[in-house]
Amino acid sequence: MSTWAIFAPLFIINSHLRIQRLLRLSFVFITILGLNSLLITTTADNSSRTIVRAGTFGAAQEDDSSYGEAGRYAADGVTMAAVAFIFSRHILERILLMVNLAILGMMVQMSGARQAILGLMISCAYLFAAMSRLPGAILLIFKSVVALAVLGFCFVAIRGMVYEDDQLETQSQRLWSTFTDDGGGVLDRSHRSTLWAEGLDMWQKSPIIGNGLGALGWTHPHNFFVELLCDGGLIGFFIGTTVVAIPALLIVRGFLGGTGAYFMILSTFWLNHFAFSMVSGDVGQNRIVYTLSALIVSYCTDGLRRRNVNSPPDATRAALSSRSRSVPAAREFPSPRDARTEKANLSFKSHADKTL
Repeated sequence: MSTWAIFAPLFIINSHLRIQRLLRLSFVFITILGLNSLLITTTADNSSRTIVRAGTFGAAQEDDSSYGEAGRYAADGVTMAAVAFIFSRHILERILLMVNLAILGMMVQMSGARQAILGLMISCAYLFAAMSRLPGAILLIFKSVVALAVLGFCFVAIRGMVYEDDQLETQSQRLWSTFTDDGGGVLDRSHRSTLWAEGLDMWQKSPIIGNGLGALGWTHPHNFFVELLCDGGLIGFFIGTTVVAIPALLIVRGFLGGTGAYFMILSTFWLNHFAFSMVSGDVGQNRIVYTLSALIVSYCTDGLRRRNVNSPPDATRAALSSRSRSVPAAREFPSPRDARTEKANLSFKSHADKTL
């Protein structure tokens, strides 16, 4: 809910400058939340939150949900920083966004949160595909990837000099175990295929109307569609799939027709949460995200396009100017009524000439 509350003003503000300011404030807010969740922990008696996790920075611990939460916040921050970087016009601002992008990307990897890593992969693939359609974007993407690789190498080197126990191998095992039956000895029941099979077995007990809401619990299914089948049966599955399909189809349509900055921001966040719901146990919260996104994406697609603010002003202006130079003025065709009148006049004139 907090993510969508942050972006709700995007769809009622009609000023490009104000939206840019809102994006920067939101980016700072999510960065602070991510750092707070990753670096600071709560004491056993919940009396304070002043213990800095310097010694276990990035270590994925069992039954430690704060690392997964930090990974999600960091993944949201990465998508926001990436979109802001793409449409930024200031060199200094791009440099700061690049540094923040590298830091948040390392936070996602160090958190070991598989949901955040998978969501970030899908969002980055969408951003790459969307930006590759714009002129000159390939060179910008290449420079950005090189800069991120250099910054990431520096962060890894610094962390390797400070801490001896690198968690990279453990995190790779946890990521691989998401879709395999081999947990790698890292966490018990960390693979999703067994959990999905258990949910499908329960669905077969009542395939039409399901077993009731909450039959699988909050953390058991680790898949949005499996939970829909088990809890609501085929009826609930089709209803839930419709809610998911509405924003998905609009995102595809917007991508094919030319994606603007604001719509790209919404799309990356929706894809992030969609990836979370495929392997995450927090499916109850994702119901809220999908329901709101179906309404927000619909409003974003129709309303912003009608107000001509769906694309960046510079890109829109350049496209219109180039089109006006290359495309000749359209010929004005008469209306059907005028055409019939003209035809009747010509026929009358021809008949009069023959008579004379």
